[in-house]
Amino acid sequence: MGQLKTDAKSNEITAIPELLDLLELKGHLVTLDAMGCQTKIAKKIFEKEANYLFSVKGNQGLLHQAIKEAFYNDSQNERAAAYSYLEQQRGRTEYRKYEVLQAAPFHLTEKWSKLTTIGKAIYYRIKKGKELIDVRYYTSSAQLSAEELANHVRSHWAVENQLHWVLDVSFREDNCPISRGHTAENFRTFRHVGLNQLKRESTLKPAYDENNAALRWTLNI
Repeated sequence: MGQLKTDAKSNEITAIPELLDLLELKGHLVTLDAMGCQTKIAKKIFEKEANYLFSVKGNQGLLHQAIKEAFYNDSQNERAAAYSYLEQQRGRTEYRKYEVLQAAPFHLTEKWSKLTTIGKAIYYRIKKGKELIDVRYYTSSAQLSAEELANHVRSHWAVENQLHWVLDVSFREDNCPISRGHTAENFRTFRHVGLNQLKRESTLKPAYDENNAALRWTLNI
């Protein structure tokens, strides 16, 4: 695992290639949020002999629209491979369905030269009587089945849910105003050490407090 601080006048798009240069990626699949869905980043990943899986949103308008049309075209949608399952946890019921299509028939490989698979994820949630439907789209240079797409997407969000989210709700990291010099990086290190120690302590267990939107650590005895 690697981390790289973005420059004050820069963003993730310029930082991601620098971080990729620090990592050994050969034979792996690199998953990135929509911010990282860039042709130069895709090329960099391929140069590292790896494959990519990008989330696609409005920042890639033409690609996003082309993928939507591919899945909403009834004649083509019949060829989409699908995988779905139902999950219940924390008072929430969620139905997830994943679909994949080959990218070549839709002429998406002209700009994205190594693009092989396009994917669609549908999330239908019921929580406290409220319903929510969310649709997300993906591109990948790897040959993925619908179930493989589901597993990789879930693994990607596991980093967010099990690390970044926990750091925010346990240590209020996003609300920390400390930024002078190297203090932000130093405090980030302290938080990681603290979180690792909490996870190693068998007498403690995490529990989410929905009323206060916080993660509490309680004695497990």
